Amino acid sequence: MDLLALEYFVEVSQAGSFSTASTIIKVSQPTLSRHIKQLEDTLGSRLFQRTGHGVALTEAGETLLRHARPLLAKARQARAEVADSGSSPPESVVLGLAPAAGRVLNIGVARQFVREMPHGKLRIVECFTSYVQEWITSGRIDIGIVYEDSVQSPLESELLWDERYYLVTPRGALGNRVSIDFAEIAGIPLVLSGSPHGLRLKIDRTAAARNVRLNVIFDIDGLNTLLDLVRKRVACTILTRPALHAFDGVDELSVLPIVNPVVTSTAILIRSFERPVTNTTRKLVQIIREQAREIRHRWQP
Repeated sequence: MDLLALEYFVEVSQAGSFSTASTIIKVSQPTLSRHIKQLEDTLGSRLFQRTGHGVALTEAGETLLRHARPLLAKARQARAEVADSGSSPPESVVLGLAPAAGRVLNIGVARQFVREMPHGKLRIVECFTSYVQEWITSGRIDIGIVYEDSVQSPLESELLWDERYYLVTPRGALGNRVSIDFAEIAGIPLVLSGSPHGLRLKIDRTAAARNVRLNVIFDIDGLNTLLDLVRKRVACTILTRPALHAFDGVDELSVLPIVNPVVTSTAILIRSFERPVTNTTRKLVQIIREQAREIRHRWQP
């Protein structure tokens, strides 16, 4: 089978219409139609049927789609490995980081990558866990570091480190307390990261399980802004230790471990099935593992 025709087949099946697929991959509709027709002729089966809104897969099309994705993944992997073994320069790799993970990981990873892969190209993108997962699934990024609480679809994953949750207050706001029960937080004005942040999902689920109604007065999607509001005594927040790393005003904050229950999240590495695994990607995974060992030593609860 023609691999290009197979790629076009997958794009049309995902888009649900030839016109939409044409726009997405910037290939004319006649070209798409011609390749799909050649593929149908080769297989001796009709792959799509017209609907009122576009096209739908036939039973033969459904069968082909199950085989097409792994076949194309194998082809991409073969191309990447051949390129790696030749004289081609190292390929670029894209790393997506949840914000808290980025606080403790991005600088160390970037420094080690430059040192060990001086000719490689690394792009780091920081965004919420749900977006990292979405971009991994669609193949826009190669590797993601997210928190397991908001990972919804099965992906190749690897545990990296655990993080404990703390109530972060302006310094001295709660006296000399050394911990706080989760239920007691109900009476405290909070500023929290908005959904779909992984940390916020875990907090909301814990509150629902304990029948605790939290007093969230602000949703803030910027970590520095959130911490500044706490430092300025507008409200308190719930974060993990790594989220406070490198914050200039940390000396003006108090950090109380939350108990009854102790709440934790696990940072995990997820990988794309849609992008080939190059030597550059393998090296980045190795670097992340080494950095994670240091983080576990410093931050593990």
